[in-house]
Amino acid sequence: MNLSSIFDHLAGPAAFVSVIFVLAQLRQNVNQEIRQLIAQYNMRYLEVAARIPYEILVENIEFESLPVEKQADTKRALYDYFLLCEEQLTLVNGQTFKERKFLGPMSQLANFVQIRDVRVWEQAEREWIEGIEENFKRLAIENAFHDVSQQLRPHQPEDAFTHIRDNISFKLPTSR
Repeated sequence: MNLSSIFDHLAGPAAFVSVIFVLAQLRQNVNQEIRQLIAQYNMRYLEVAARIPYEILVENIEFESLPVEKQADTKRALYDYFLLCEEQLTLVNGQTFKERKFLGPMSQLANFVQIRDVRVWEQAEREWIEGIEENFKRLAIENAFHDVSQQLRPHQPEDAFTHIRDNISFKLPTSR
């Protein structure tokens, strides 16, 4: 047996180990990027939540009970919150991947070969939905949601914020 044949026998296993190593590195990088994206959304939530008055979040008061000078800023903060919720739910429900012809199959392939750890997304989805459901128990938030939906879609308010309605619609009345 010469040196060349030894190298030939080792080339296949070495290539296999190299592919496994590259896939492990890719998985680690992808999951780190996903965690960073989730952290960015969590920071955006904290920024929006900081603009919603304590009285609404903790004391559960009606919107109209706020001082008049706080109402305009609060209405804007609640609108921003609804937009953020819709964006978060769109992201965790996978709509952004499914609607794109190239990324949809690539996303499915990444799940198949387990490059992307779906548990990271499942945890984000669970935490975000639980948080949204908890916030929608607040009278002012629920009422503002219906008011904003009515203003955005006067003839069909149920078409506004469809991902919120699809994920927590059992908690919300369809009309007021």
